Amino acid sequence: MHNHRILTEAGPLWVVLGDSTAQGLGAPSPEGGYVGQALAELRLRTGQRWRVLNLSTSGALIRDVLGGQLPRVPSGTVLLDLPLPAGMWGLLGRLSQPYLARVNRVIHQGAAARGLPVAEVSAHFRPPWPGKFAADRFHPSQAGYRDWSRALLAALR
Repeated sequence: MHNHRILTEAGPLWVVLGDSTAQGLGAPSPEGGYVGQALAELRLRTGQRWRVLNLSTSGALIRDVLGGQLPRVPSGTVLLDLPLPAGMWGLLGRLSQPYLARVNRVIHQGAAARGLPVAEVSAHFRPPWPGKFAADRFHPSQAGYRDWSRALLAALR
């Protein structure tokens, strides 16, 4: 119902791909996620009634986004890289750093191959960490998503 309504309304359309972070999981509501925060800022900056069609899927992997979701969207796409939360999650966090760095290389290579910009969440979502994660200590909180939103908006300039 929501997607149908969005497609019939007027205004610039933003199609969102990705996983649970694109759905704002960890924030009090979807409006508190990076998509909701960036949408509010886009509307404020442009004075236009931006619409969002959120096609993200909770649990999606990078191969799902690059192989299945991305080929369906237009050239104005902006990809987000992954945060590198150094100092979080103890040993697990330290062990995940090389993996996350490899995933970010794949994202940047995929974006370069398609001539697309990358919003560098890895450069914006930084310490200090207190208050930036939701109760599950995995997803960002509304405050953490503020950093993600800044990364996205910086890539749009």
